[in-house]
Amino acid sequence: MYTGTTWLDNSASGDGSTKLYLGASGTPTPTPTPTPTPQPAVATPAFNPVAGTYSSVQSVTITTSTSGDTIRYTTDGSTPTASSTIYSAPVSVTTTKTLKAIGLKSGMANSAVASALYTITAPTPTPTPGVINLSNTSTTGSSFGRNDSDQKKRAQTFTATNLQKITSLDLRVKRDNGVPSNMTVELYATSANMPTGAALKSVTVTASSISSSFGTISVPFAYTGLVNGTKYAIVLSQVTLSNSIFYEWAVAATSSTEYFSMYTGTTWLDNSSSGDGSTKIYVSN
Repeated sequence: MYTGTTWLDNSASGDGSTKLYLGASGTPTPTPTPTPTPQPAVATPAFNPVAGTYSSVQSVTITTSTSGDTIRYTTDGSTPTASSTIYSAPVSVTTTKTLKAIGLKSGMANSAVASALYTITAPTPTPTPGVINLSNTSTTGSSFGRNDSDQKKRAQTFTATNLQKITSLDLRVKRDNGVPSNMTVELYATSANMPTGAALKSVTVTASSISSSFGTISVPFAYTGLVNGTKYAIVLSQVTLSNSIFYEWAVAATSSTEYFSMYTGTTWLDNSSSGDGSTKIYVSN
């Protein structure tokens, strides 16, 4: 202890409680905190086939390169979690949807979320072909395209099926007394089994493509709108009516429910007693 001028021993009283911190000169350096070693992550899932646009159902496999991991996925575009569906078999993608997947494994960090959009387009339907067949192989015909009282035009009816499109026609015809003007082929609605109203469709066939003896010609005839069970008429004539150069339509009895008729210029007359005009109508959906 100190008197003001002299230090006196007082060790008999004990030691004054003291703790000294020793170090190098300058500011003390704190002990650094150890940096933890990061966990390795599960590899990002991969999809096969890859995302894209497809015209058919796709069977998608999901894999990672990490052994022993568990893949969980969603099909509604939401982010997968540890409670999402476990991947165990290829995923069938029947409509457009987004798949997302994540890989998990104990002792490893979760993988990044993988995402794949699959667009499934509807395939173009293949038309179902059909034939309305009123054809014959007759060598007897009824003339049309004449400029007289009742043979200006000829009409053959047919009844539509559930196939609403006409794609082409086969007609058994011939030209008489030389080369007439071009032949006209028309489609009409009917009333009381006779053509009525304006033509629904009209095409022209060049006269030079028609033989002077009976033969079948194929006529491209694109029309959409046939109504199932409805009766229509194919009408033939020529561009310029003539009593000297005209056409004939091969006729024979083919159907008891269809009608063959002729046109006077103002009125259609039933001529079904002659038979049916040889016609084959190709239809599709």
